Amino acid sequence: MKILKILSLLTTIFMMQNLLAQGFYLGAGLGNSFYDAEFSDINNEIKHLDKSATGFKFIGGFQSESFFNIEGSYRSLGKIKYVESGNTFESKTTGWDVYGLGRLEILKLIDLMGKAGVIFWNTESMFNNESRGGSGTSFAWGIGAGVHLGSIGVRLEWEHFEVDIPKNLSMLCLSATYGF
Repeated sequence: MKILKILSLLTTIFMMQNLLAQGFYLGAGLGNSFYDAEFSDINNEIKHLDKSATGFKFIGGFQSESFFNIEGSYRSLGKIKYVESGNTFESKTTGWDVYGLGRLEILKLIDLMGKAGVIFWNTESMFNNESRGGSGTSFAWGIGAGVHLGSIGVRLEWEHFEVDIPKNLSMLCLSATYGF
């Protein structure tokens, strides 16, 4: 009975070691967010806004030996400001996201990635000191490519978020990851 318990414990430790060796990773990225929005001014005229801002994200994930992986992140998509004829519009979007990530490894060095998931977003907007905003859960997807040397990886990604406010939101981001 003792031998069975010891074998069971050793098997569990061995399996956990293999699981951990497959690839938990953490990382961070910095990039450019692209906002495309419409809003009405005081005269109820529709204004089109096409701006960009600096954003960042913190990444965590699990990379298996197979094609399918899981990743999540917290991100701030930056703050935009638009001033015209004395009217001021500001907007800031943040969110948590979770993705299923498909990864194709080439020559044990290069990764091609595609991902799809959801973003839990929050947008805070101000128009002439009047607060507006919204939050929700929306579809998110992205594509990217990267290189990795051992535990360290660098990747360039483009991600798109189907949020309500602003109408069109995406991010081009350069990220670094560390696997352990």
